[in-house]
Amino acid sequence: MPSQAEQAALTAAYVAEQRLLAASLSRDLVLLVRQIFSVADPGQSWPTTKLALDTLIRERRRQSANLAARYYVDLRQLAVPQSPLRREAAIYEARRRQFRPEVRVDPGTGLVHTRLASAAEVSEATRTIEAPLPEQPRPEGAPAELDGFADISEEDAWAELEKIAPITLEDIEELDEDRVDANLNATGVASYKKAIRAGQPPERARDTMAVNLAGSAATLALEGGRETIRSAVLGDDEAIGWARVTDADPCAFCAMLASRGAVYRSRQTAGGAKNKQFEGEGMFKFHNHDGCSAVPVFDADDPVLEEAERLYDKWLEVTRAAPGEKMIDAWTKYWDNREDKPRPETATG
Repeated sequence: MPSQAEQAALTAAYVAEQRLLAASLSRDLVLLVRQIFSVADPGQSWPTTKLALDTLIRERRRQSANLAARYYVDLRQLAVPQSPLRREAAIYEARRRQFRPEVRVDPGTGLVHTRLASAAEVSEATRTIEAPLPEQPRPEGAPAELDGFADISEEDAWAELEKIAPITLEDIEELDEDRVDANLNATGVASYKKAIRAGQPPERARDTMAVNLAGSAATLALEGGRETIRSAVLGDDEAIGWARVTDADPCAFCAMLASRGAVYRSRQTAGGAKNKQFEGEGMFKFHNHDGCSAVPVFDADDPVLEEAERLYDKWLEVTRAAPGEKMIDAWTKYWDNREDKPRPETATG
């Protein structure tokens, strides 16, 4: 049976891929803004810039969703191997076919024909099910400890995912145009004008705008992967829930949400705190420049929950003496001043 170390390695690789996607998006966005947005004529150049950004976001949203689909299917194969009980049930179903007639209507005559599965057919189906599961080739570049890890194309991943949950790539790709427009305007041209009013030179104001745009663009793009994971979990009877994996230096609110561990398969999660910087319902909240990923949980002993337990123990310690309405304030004060906080040059988010 695959070890938890294999699952942890796969999750770490997925989280790293999503962060790399965010980094490449930021790089490409800054280059795009510098090429298209004209500080000499911001009003005329902004619509063209915004259109290019919209295209970039949707492209990376699709990539994020594809990464998540492959990861979910691969992790599920590791975490939920075919159990003896399921194998016996499949064998029983194959044998039962011998006594269940196959019904076919002749389109020419309208006559109904029935046929029982032959003993040979049932025997072959049973033999196939009882045979040991074949070893899967290890994908090129995968860690050595992931031998047996199934390589799967994006198309096959979505086909498998659709068998697990009512989710399609088209569902995830769908992005409200008004929402995109509002986000880009707020962090784009409005941000540029604000920087100009603050006294920044036009070129610097443009770069300030690009940084703000990178944050909102990443939120919309990485939502592709996050929503793929959540939607799959909601429809997957094998999944316990999903968990938040933070970057090396999450904000206080992200750390608090991560401390809650596995968020169970419900769109209405108890305890969802409020913070206007975050988008999403319940615990499924993410902000601009958020380095967190959502990952599925199939086992209460999943390694990703160990960090959540550590954070939750610290949360209880820090907030024990604080009244209910002051708990988040107490946590934020502790988190922002903790001794093990990464230095600015080593922090990732």
